Amino acid sequence: MATLKFLVDARHAGAIIGPAGATLRAIKASTGVRTIQLSQDVTSFYAVVVGGERTVTLTGEPDAVVAAHAQIATAVRTQAGARPTERLRLLVPPAPFRRALPLHGVSYEFTAAESPKERLLDCTGTPAGIEAVVRRIVGLLATHDHLRHA
Repeated sequence: MATLKFLVDARHAGAIIGPAGATLRAIKASTGVRTIQLSQDVTSFYAVVVGGERTVTLTGEPDAVVAAHAQIATAVRTQAGARPTERLRLLVPPAPFRRALPLHGVSYEFTAAESPKERLLDCTGTPAGIEAVVRRIVGLLATHDHLRHA
């Protein structure tokens, strides 16, 4: 089991949710991800600092989480327009991730997060590079979660 948390621009929430939640339901059904949550609160620390981001939380088996993230990224990319580089802002536990990066030419930076149990991992790279980072991070999160509960 893995949980991936990342930030999206609040303007793209509609593309993720879809009409009456149809896009969220379709992503959940097609990927097998257990839960998809999109925060309502855009007045948090992140919104004040970076201007209106919402937290997306995906929980499920690692492959399902990666597939759900890919579909969400595609929905956002479709609405925002394709760009040669993309930005991904992940909320991760601080410990096991520094050695896992850099990866596939993706630049990254760790910064403080709202919770002392999380760090904000800000990644920039090609869509393929960002996908590789997500696969690597989800694998590390699943291992970290498994060891924590063992």
